[in-house]
Formats: sequence, structure tokens, C-alpha cells
Amino acid sequence: MSKYIFKEVEIQEYKNLTLSKSLPLTQNYFYGEWQEAVGRPVRYFAITEENKIVATALAIKFSMPFGKSYLYMPHGPVLYTDLPDDFFGEFKYFVKKLTQNDGSVFCRFDTWGFNLQVEGSTFYLDKMFFRVPKFAYSPVFQPKFEWVIDLTQDEASIVASMKKVNRYTIRQANKNSVVVDTVSFGFMDYFEDFYKLVSKTAIRDRFIEYPKEYYFNIFKNCEENKTCFLNIARLNGEVLLVNMFIIFGDTALWLFSGSSNKERQAGYTYFAQWKAIQEAKKLGLKYYNFGGIMPSDNLYKAYRGWAGLSDFKRRFGGFQLEYSDFYDVIADKFWYAVYLLKKFFI
Repeated sequence: MSKYIFKEVEIQEYKNLTLSKSLPLTQNYFYGEWQEAVGRPVRYFAITEENKIVATALAIKFSMPFGKSYLYMPHGPVLYTDLPDDFFGEFKYFVKKLTQNDGSVFCRFDTWGFNLQVEGSTFYLDKMFFRVPKFAYSPVFQPKFEWVIDLTQDEASIVASMKKVNRYTIRQANKNSVVVDTVSFGFMDYFEDFYKLVSKTAIRDRFIEYPKEYYFNIFKNCEENKTCFLNIARLNGEVLLVNMFIIFGDTALWLFSGSSNKERQAGYTYFAQWKAIQEAKKLGLKYYNFGGIMPSDNLYKAYRGWAGLSDFKRRFGGFQLEYSDFYDVIADKFWYAVYLLKKFFI
């Protein structure tokens, strides 16, 4: 008899179950809403033991060529307690059935709440699941590494942890009359400025640019749920930067950024980050998350284009947050082999 009950729930029940929990961004209910807004089916699950919630998971369905698809639990499942080894056996059985019944090729996960720092902690994951090769990692999936500042420090300690160049550039931006405003409502007033700037940023920094509708829906959703704030940087009245920060649990995460190619020497990109750190601290949050980085000993092809941005983030001080490796539960071995072969040669 199964020790754990895996139950699919509606989004409202998932929201109620997780609202007081500390979740990664991509396992929050509103992230599911963002995905559904662009046509991706999303499913929500609660896992219980003796009527107690021990884990939750949000799974998104993505399309593949030839009419195929895969499921992805980004930074999930979220484990709320240290679970014995038998949990992963039952989880694998559940996920394989889910993937087969869905008609998908595989289901990918990179779990949250699993202590990766303890020696041997991934033994059972490696034993029971297929560890995704490093060549198959992609910016389409969530980053394995993120850069985070501990906001429980006082401001003086945070400033002292920054590189000297950051402290100097922030002071110079102030002297150069850069103005950074924090906006917590009326987001749509800034959407067109944001989209123009994010398009320039994608070209300049060779990032993936999402469809305009995707950004629009997130702006709209964030304002409705009051889960975000914006930073607007101006010089001589011209908007040169719009940053969006999402708030979830005890964390503010730098979600999107659009910046101009003009007046870069004025230091507004650094000054805007510092103002956002101050805002997150004022809101009583514990962590400021810069998002994905390339690790210093990078062995992942997918992250090699992130070197410059990763250095920018690290210069503010902080620490590296690491998620589990990617693991796949395979339902269709033939199409999975085709998928891996394609990833190997691209």
C-alpha cells in the first residue's frame, strides 16, 4: 500500500496550500498563471503523508517537434520536510504514470528543498532517475545556479561586501543626476518603455526574447496580485532602464531588465540594483536574488554566454544558490533518444 498520496488539485487549492510556504518562483501558483496565459497547460499536485502536506509540485507541458511534448516541474517538487528514501520510489512511479497518461516523452524535475550540501544526498536521485547530461541543459529550463544577497545584514555590511568598482559607480551615478524611481502600481504605464528596452537588451546581450504577449501578461498579472515592483532609471528625463522584481515568500528576485545602449557610463544599471536592494530590505524581505549565473568552474554549455552578466551580479557580494541536477523520468525511450541526439549536436 502506498505511503504517500499524490493528488492533482485545482489552482485555487494549490494556492491555498502553498501561500504560507517558502517556494522557488517557478513553483508559485502565479507562475502557473503566466504559463497558462501563453497557452501552456499546467497541472498542480499535492503530496500528503497521513493527511499532512509533505511536498507540492507544479508541472508545465511544453511542445516538442513532430507533435511530441514533455512535462517540466521547474525547481520542483518542493519538499517541506526531510523525506525517507522510499518517497523517491513512489514519486518515480507516480511521475512515470503521469507522463505516460499525458502522452509526453519525459518529465523533467530539479527538486527544491533537498539538501545538496550533505555528502551522498543525491545518491537516491542518481539511483532511481536518469541524470540529464550537461550538454542537454538549456536556458529554456530554470538555472541550476543563482546569486543571492542576504538582506538580514545591515546596509553598511552589504555595501562593504560589494566590489570597490560597484561602490564607486553607484556614487558616480548619484553625482551624474541619475534618478531611480520605485513603482509598485500603474505598471502598464511603463510597459511600452520596458518592451522597447528589453528588445534592445536581447540583441545586445544575446538573450532569449519572449513574445510581447508573454511580458504583457506578466505585467498585468503582477499588478493584479501585487507581487512586483519596478525600478525606472532616468537621466535628463529619458527612461534608460526598467527592471522588474518579483516578490515571493521572503525573497525579491530580479526577473526582467530592459536597458538602453545610451549613457552606459553614467552607472544607472548599478544604481538601479542598489535602489532595488534597499527597497527589498525596506519591505522586510530576507533575500535578494539576482537570478541565474554561470558557475566559476562552468562545465555547462548552456551557461557560457552568461559570463559578463554573472560577473556583474557577483560584484554586489552574496552567495551562490545551487539547485539539484536535472533528472528525467522517461516514458518514451525512442523519442527521448532522438531528443538527446539533437541536443548533443546543437
